[in-house]
Amino acid sequence: MVIGVALTAYAGILRDKQSNEQEGKKINLKAGLIIAVLSGFFSAFPGIGFDAGFAEGSGIGYYAQEAGATARNSSLAIWVVVLWGAFILNAMYAIFLLFKHKSWNSFKKSKSGKAYMWSIVAALCWFGALGVYEQGATLMGNMGSAIGWPILMGGGLIVSNVLAYFNKEWTGATKPFGWLMFGVVVICIGMIIIGYSNTVG
Repeated sequence: MVIGVALTAYAGILRDKQSNEQEGKKINLKAGLIIAVLSGFFSAFPGIGFDAGFAEGSGIGYYAQEAGATARNSSLAIWVVVLWGAFILNAMYAIFLLFKHKSWNSFKKSKSGKAYMWSIVAALCWFGALGVYEQGATLMGNMGSAIGWPILMGGGLIVSNVLAYFNKEWTGATKPFGWLMFGVVVICIGMIIIGYSNTVG
């Protein structure tokens, strides 16, 4: 999975470099890579929080089941708590930027209804994906979060790149697109290996 992600990242770097050279733009690759790596590192923490929520006798999921929720649905209670942290951090940073750039009036711009609509749709799809994930992770038992989270992240990477292709983000970038496809194949192989590992031992 790590190799596959690295290959797709390399493909993106090649594409952006080619695009920026054509448009005469400068990029800060070092800063971008540092932020991307940190983002990937911290994206694992919701999975850790989800796993901790099932702790016997002390986890939120445990108490939800005690209150009558099924094992699969009890994990929804965990997400409510886990995602509060992410919401607070994102909201604080967004509010900071709104004050810094004095851009509160951007909410009043004309014809912004479509942007609000797609924001709500994206939020519903994102949380819906987590809901489906927790159902599958719960059904896989103790290894659910260890196996399910990498599969969720890998699957998201594949789908986002498929959509990028149909939106013509890879037009004219033949070599980078080849690296992307190679990376996607490696990710798929990694997902199969991770899934198979749950049946071993």
